[in-house]
Amino acid sequence: MDGTSLTVIDKSTDAFVVALIPHSAAHTVLGQKKVGDIVNLESDLLSKYLGALLEDNGQSISQSFLKQHGY
Repeated sequence: MDGTSLTVIDKSTDAFVVALIPHSAAHTVLGQKKVGDIVNLESDLLSKYLGALLEDNGQSISQSFLKQHGY
């Protein structure tokens, strides 16, 4: 997220939780972000977790799904 490596520590059917250590918060832009701020998500790893979230809800990623959601 915003060029900072994070560890996913939990997931649910509609969200995931990441860990940000104090050093990273102090030395990256993530420590300055507020709820609602825009962040850059690198999709290579994120897609793994997105796929798992969708599967938990009986969905899958397809060209049709991506098109419907603006990709």
